[in-house]
Amino acid sequence: MSPLFRNRAREAAEAALKSCDATLAILESGEADLGPAHRLRERAAEFGRKRDYREAAETAAKAEATGKLLTRLYTAAHGGIARLKLERARMAKLGVTVDDLDRLIAVADTWMSRTVERDGDPGFPGYARAGEVALKGLKISQTRLPRFKATSSSIFEADYALRGLVESNRYVDPNAFEFFVLKPAADILQEAKGELRENRFEEATELARWTVATLQQIEATVVRVTGAVTRVAEGARALRSEGGGAAEVEDLLSVCRTALGKGKFDEASEIAERAGARLVEIRDAYRSLVLRMRSAEDAIADVEGWGFDAHEPRTILSEARGLVRAGDYEGAGTRLDEARSAAQGLRETHRTIAARILAMQRSAASLRSVNPSSSKEATELLTKAEGLLAEGRYRACEEDLELASLLLVDAEAARAARPSAGFTAILHAAQEIEPTCPTCGGPLANDGTCPTCTVVPEPENPAPVDAVAHAVAGARRVLAEIAREDERMIERTEAEVQGCAMCGGPLAGEDVLCAKCQGLVKGRA
Repeated sequence: MSPLFRNRAREAAEAALKSCDATLAILESGEADLGPAHRLRERAAEFGRKRDYREAAETAAKAEATGKLLTRLYTAAHGGIARLKLERARMAKLGVTVDDLDRLIAVADTWMSRTVERDGDPGFPGYARAGEVALKGLKISQTRLPRFKATSSSIFEADYALRGLVESNRYVDPNAFEFFVLKPAADILQEAKGELRENRFEEATELARWTVATLQQIEATVVRVTGAVTRVAEGARALRSEGGGAAEVEDLLSVCRTALGKGKFDEASEIAERAGARLVEIRDAYRSLVLRMRSAEDAIADVEGWGFDAHEPRTILSEARGLVRAGDYEGAGTRLDEARSAAQGLRETHRTIAARILAMQRSAASLRSVNPSSSKEATELLTKAEGLLAEGRYRACEEDLELASLLLVDAEAARAARPSAGFTAILHAAQEIEPTCPTCGGPLANDGTCPTCTVVPEPENPAPVDAVAHAVAGARRVLAEIAREDERMIERTEAEVQGCAMCGGPLAGEDVLCAKCQGLVKGRA
């Protein structure tokens, strides 16, 4: 090499060494390990001493570049580790599991103090490896944190729903509600939190959704059952305000509330359904009774407007009201029908009894000459019956009429059985001529005995005829025929002539009531 070119190569090598020294002097202020750069600088100086200026210049430039590279690698790795530590702290504060990040940070820190072989230098610092590990941790944190937040939001929503359901509980015992009703949902929620701690976000999110779905199902069940109980209770309260009674429904509601308090929703729902169905039946029955009660009251008011004494229908109606208050709707319905029938039958009953009293008064008057005592007693009973009829006491009136009827029948039978005066004279004459049996009235034998009373007749002989008994039987038949004829005559008369609306007696002019009934009505008014 010519001296000129050698001088230029030496100058270039010296310039490269000066630049390397200046750069390394600046980089020494940092914390990076510049050992590889210094070793290359020494090699460059060695090449210069050996007058291998080209190698010296290249090696010096390489030493300068190595120093800059080491500084950049150190800065990047150190910054990456610092950032990773910050992300780790933030994630730990949020509750994210950072065990794997801790391991990566430890590995990165280790590589910062370790060396690797590079470009033939076994003492090259492991900044690059440390930076790679830190970058891996940062990528994990950047991916994990959003997923953690989304999963945490799902778990928080489930936890909030669980707490809200506990706080809104008003019907179930708190312990039973929390540890029995909500236990399936609480268990799923705890499992979701465990999956979140293990950074299994998909599994945790799915479990949180299952928790919310379970809580919604429980809430819907609670709302459905409590709503049914509330509706039945309100219906029973409304029925009581109408005047009805629902003791059976109240008992079912009490059992239903007990089951609901224990968290037994299926049992409570079934009982509430039964109570609701029974309430509908009772309410319909009660409202039907109200209509029947109004009908009975209207019928009683109608007959009272005519002037009848409706004491008996009123008594039956009062009994029916008592049965309604006691909850015996079936018995109350029967009594209401009886009260209405009794009220509607008052007019016809009054007319029938009045006609019967009139007919019996005629019979009593006709028997006055035959049997004065029976006629007088029957007349007194008929007078008493008239008073009872005016008071509306029809049962007592019927009893007196029955007694009077027995007296009149006995008197009629006695009159029919009494023989005529001519027949009596003939009997006395026959007894004077020939004595007869005092028992049967038949002829006596020579020994003074009655063959009819002492001797049993042969089966083929006809039975002896008792003249008196025969006459009595005939009289009874005649009386029955006369009574039937009187009834037919009364019916024809009633059909031809409209009688009094109250008693069926004769009317004066075009009046609806007879004079006696008009007096009663005016007296009451």
